[in-house]
Amino acid sequence: MPSEGNSLHDVNPPRAYVVDLGLVSDMARRCASQTAFGLTNQFGISWNTWSKLRKGQPIRRSVALRLVSRVLAEAGHGTDPMSYLKVGDDEAR
Repeated sequence: MPSEGNSLHDVNPPRAYVVDLGLVSDMARRCASQTAFGLTNQFGISWNTWSKLRKGQPIRRSVALRLVSRVLAEAGHGTDPMSYLKVGDDEAR
């Protein structure tokens, strides 16, 4: 049984998150090349994930956490990645 301080998300984390569109806009400005190779090389994401990000659609939790952490580290921010994520309404595919 979870302790009193834990939320439901600690026990059953969401499967998908939507990345803050402001961060996605910053990524687009800093992106050296918006090609499949460029996106994979710079951000570690596929073209399909990039398309979802730009549309404000949810992406898989593991991808979202890794991506936001990478982008923030690249920009020199020590901000919590969760502050740039909100729970997605749909399952990410």
